[in-house]
Amino acid sequence: MRRHATPAAAALGPPVVGALADCAAAPEASFNFGSNCDERGVKPPRAKAPTRRRTPRWYNPAMPTYLDVATWARRDLFNFFVNFDNPYFNICTRLDITKLLESLRRQPETSVSLAFHYFALRAANEIEPFRYRIRGGKVLVHDAIHGGTIVLLPNESFSFAYFNYYDDFVRFIAEGQQSIADVQKGDKPFNPDPSDDRIHFTVLPWVTFTSFAHARNWGREDSVPKVAFGKFTTENGRTFLPFSVEVHHALMDGLHVGRYLSRMEEMLNEPEVYLQNRARVGIAPGLE
Repeated sequence: MRRHATPAAAALGPPVVGALADCAAAPEASFNFGSNCDERGVKPPRAKAPTRRRTPRWYNPAMPTYLDVATWARRDLFNFFVNFDNPYFNICTRLDITKLLESLRRQPETSVSLAFHYFALRAANEIEPFRYRIRGGKVLVHDAIHGGTIVLLPNESFSFAYFNYYDDFVRFIAEGQQSIADVQKGDKPFNPDPSDDRIHFTVLPWVTFTSFAHARNWGREDSVPKVAFGKFTTENGRTFLPFSVEVHHALMDGLHVGRYLSRMEEMLNEPEVYLQNRARVGIAPGLE
């Protein structure tokens, strides 16, 4: 089966909304998947060695790309779930963040919370269905997705901060911290960004949750994945974080969420590879 995508003339809107976190990402158990097909049901050439996928571009073009649902292996599942009153499913797990916290102790100037956002966004950009969005009944494929997060204000209300994703960890942290600092001043109007090329993050640092549900507006095409982080716990010298990911079932299944969690687990098992990422990865075109 071939992969087809149809261009559209409609311009993309600005980036989206989200939610903040003192959090992380990486499940305790790794996943083993028997399928050798990609997310669109296409088998790769057998002679090609597996490689880690990177985000193909660092911006979302004025002419977005849509998935050809008619040739998509998940076509019937998409049509089945897309009109459900509640088409979302949520998976909660515990994430082992011990090695990441140990590495960040050598970087006291780095926001632990934003480091968690970095790994969650990096994995989401690598797993293609996390870049799918429902737009006008079609499946749009973003080239890259970014972050939106909740910021607690001095008056115990909250607002939203938005930041771009970069492979470059140092740049991601610097720009994310600046965005959050600007919102923390509390002098900006409450103005959620309605675009959909982001992951919505939230945090519940007071609760070690085992279940989670997000507020959803079922009257519109809300297909943005939502990620939540909870309160750290320590057991036998290891630190764990409650983690929740909620996605639209018309766009992906448990298989794809499992791949996402597995990828985060891989990265959090060797965080140093990514924390010093500036020297290995160039700056995003157009974002210098």
